[in-house]
Formats: sequence, structure tokens, C-alpha cells
Amino acid sequence: MSLLLRAPSQDSGADPDDPLALPFPADTVLLTDWSGCAENPPAAPVDLAVRALQQQQQELGLDLPLQPLASGAKHSDQLPGEQQPDLLLELAGFRVQMVCGPFWSDELRLSPGPWQGGRPSPHLVLGAWVEGASGAIRFAGVLTAAEVLAAIPTLPQASGLQTLAWANLRGGVDRLFSLVRLMNPAALDLPQAAENPAEPLPILQWLEGHLGAALAPFAPQWLPVEAAAFRSSLAAPGTAVLVAVAIPLVLVAGRVCWGRQRGAGSERFQLLLSICGQAGQAEQLEVRLEPSLQGDLLPQNLTLVVGEQRRETGAEGNQGPLVLHAPAGEEWIAIRLERQGVTQLELPPMILPS
Repeated sequence: MSLLLRAPSQDSGADPDDPLALPFPADTVLLTDWSGCAENPPAAPVDLAVRALQQQQQELGLDLPLQPLASGAKHSDQLPGEQQPDLLLELAGFRVQMVCGPFWSDELRLSPGPWQGGRPSPHLVLGAWVEGASGAIRFAGVLTAAEVLAAIPTLPQASGLQTLAWANLRGGVDRLFSLVRLMNPAALDLPQAAENPAEPLPILQWLEGHLGAALAPFAPQWLPVEAAAFRSSLAAPGTAVLVAVAIPLVLVAGRVCWGRQRGAGSERFQLLLSICGQAGQAEQLEVRLEPSLQGDLLPQNLTLVVGEQRRETGAEGNQGPLVLHAPAGEEWIAIRLERQGVTQLELPPMILPS
């Protein structure tokens, strides 16, 4: 299916006196009934995007039932004065979380609300660039629920808006209409989330071979104990690496990626998790961030966080590794990786029984 989108006029979206102004892309939709700044109060970006979807259906001769359900964003997710960043729709029986951002933005801000509380998750996420002053909308692309969770595995446990690179979206509104016309909604359904927050992951079990679905999106790889022991910074006599797993990572357009998203980046490194102890008894978890190749530098402005502990690579990068330890016991072990103050990787909460 090929969409026939109206190209914008030469001056739409561009101020001739602004040397940085850019014309809208050729697949931008311009609202035919747009009254612009005359609206009081001005329309929210998601409302304009809904209008654009309706207009696109009319131009293509489609008649797919479209019904806004609820705002996807929790009040606590937003700053005072912010317009709602997303909206939950039902389109031909599919639950669609539509997320909007300004033109030329690199990321969208995704509310975790529709993915929590035991409710059925959205089938699809649709991203749109919106320029309210001129009624211009460009649908960047669509992700299925499984693709969203592959990019943001911790979304169902998140407490605030999560960032998703626009580059992850694909197919534009073409893909949206194709999926809802050709597929059964049940084919995109994920298992219903538990009513209660996720239980802490028994780290000893999954490192011993019982990888759960919570960690599968990170594509962990077993590491021979000998190799992990060679890397370990443990100095206590008799302490040894009992089992270890590595999560390969890469920096793509300034963002940490893993799993299927790793192909496009050149700065490669890994998060190494090693259970250490004596006589087969786990005593502590060693968390190690290191370059993939010996002698390489870690990316700049990375911060490894384990519980309350933090280690940074700094503005000049770091040859690495960054190493932190968490003792065995009954406390949850929270592990995340930040870049310039923004969490970019967060593992499920873990417990290492003593």
C-alpha cells in the first residue's frame, strides 16, 4: 500500500529570515481544516495527530473505527504547563499508544502508564512530529508491543516518562494501516502484566542457567569462568568467580543500545555480572563495565550505578573498567547505566541470596 501524502508548500514551516529553518519533509500531512493559533485554548499535539489520522483515512478511502480512549500520561509524569505527550487510541480493534514530539526531535517521551497495573498493554506505538502553529504532522513510524519492550525492557516497571529514539520507529503511517487491516489484534497481544510490581529476580538462578523473560531482551551471553576470573578485581584470598554473564552494549547516536539494536554502532562495550564467593557459596556480585576490546576506551559521560554506588567515565572517556560490588543478602540490587544524567539501561531488580 502506498500513501498519497500532500507535500507542503515551499514556505510552510520555514522562516526565510531564519538560516536554520528547514522545510517540512515531503510526507508531512497538512491539516485541511486547521485554524492555527486562532484556537483558544490551542489544540494539544495529540489532538492534531488524531485529526491527521482521520484526514489520512479520508484521503485513502479507508473507514477504520478510531476512538480515543484515555491519556497515556500520568499527571505525575508531566511538568507544570506541559501538554500531554501521548494518547491511547482504539483503531480497528487495536490499542494504539500515539506519542507526539516537536518537529526534528531525536526522541519521544513514552508514558509507562498504559503498560502497568495489570491492564492489557498497547498493541502498537505510533510516533508523530507535530508543528501546532501550522497544523503540520509527520508520522515517524510504528513499533509493535514486542518491539517497544525490546527497546525499553523496564517500561512496565518505570516510574516516569521513558525516552525512545525516533530512529527506532519505522514504516510511517503506511505500516500502521497495514497492520490494523491485515492482522488480528490477538497476534500482537503480550501476556498480561501482573497486578503487583515485579518480584525481585533471584540472580543466582538465572546466572546458573535459568534465564527469565525479564532479562531475555538484553541478550546476555555466558562467559567462561576463567575469562571472568581474569577480569575480576577481587583481592580477598580464596574468593573466586562462581558464574558470570556479559551483556554486550553499543553506543548508537549517543544512546546505549543492546540486543537487536546493536548493529548500527561502533563504540562497543559490555556489562559483566559475576557472582563471587568461596567454596561455592555466593558472597557478592561484581558489576563491571568494560570495553569490548582490550585497550579501547569506554564512551564519554557514562555512569555505572549499583545501589547507592556510582562510577563515571567522565567527559574524556575512560579506558575502563568501571567496577562496583554488591554484597549477598536480602537487599534488592538495582543496576543501571546513565549517560549525561539520563537512565539509558536499567536491569530488573535482583536479589543475591547469601
